[in-house]
Amino acid sequence: MKAKIDFSVFSSEVKAFGNIVGEIELSVLAGVGDYLTFDDGQLMQISPKFFSGSLAVESRRFEVGGKGCSLMLQDIIVDGEDEAEALMAGFERAYGFKGYRY
Repeated sequence: MKAKIDFSVFSSEVKAFGNIVGEIELSVLAGVGDYLTFDDGQLMQISPKFFSGSLAVESRRFEVGGKGCSLMLQDIIVDGEDEAEALMAGFERAYGFKGYRY
């Protein structure tokens, strides 16, 4: 099952850096409180202190007519703009997601 994903990246606890959106394939639709694991080794090397490799599903939104589902995932907070940029670029490269920098 395909699902759209959406989450934000912060360069500090109070400064939003950007937003990542994309589409993933899941064998079972994740529910609120479930975790999605992104196990790409490169992502873990960028910011292991702040990103465990898994993101919690915070909410789900279903499109009318059974046309899909969107999963809003927890935010990632890293230590500075360089780490935020590296993490966003890593998600773009590894998973084909689109990153929007603010």
